[in-house]
Amino acid sequence: MDADKLNSLDWRVLRPSGFNARSGPMYFASAGEGAWYLKVDLDERHMNHGGFCHGGALLTFADTAMGTAAYEAAGRRFCATISLQSQFIAVAKQGQTLIVHAALDRMAGGLAFMQAELHAGGRLCMRASGVWKLLASARARGPDPDDDREGGA
Repeated sequence: MDADKLNSLDWRVLRPSGFNARSGPMYFASAGEGAWYLKVDLDERHMNHGGFCHGGALLTFADTAMGTAAYEAAGRRFCATISLQSQFIAVAKQGQTLIVHAALDRMAGGLAFMQAELHAGGRLCMRASGVWKLLASARARGPDPDDDREGGA
């Protein structure tokens, strides 16, 4: 998706709690038809000793994007990551905006199968895929990306 289309999306601030609250702010947008985007500005806390974005940070952003997309695709039903695979392709650097494109492959048997591509500085830096289990309780759904209160729901 080109920069003009990305800028035209309705970006919402994710207000996660716990570990993810220390990784953002993160912004999330729906692009329709089973596609979502997450963006975050990479700063010093995301970097490793080599001065590049830490692989664990990239995994966090991929997991957050695909998990939030699975939550949305499931009608805002809480989901838990049960499998996550990744391929690191290029480095992401401090000062760049990381864009994660998350897409739903399919839902079957209470599972959401997701894919993601992470881009920084206009370059593909990581691909990821995973499986999320849809949980029974809709109320225990975690932070609502539309909730403006600190920490979400």
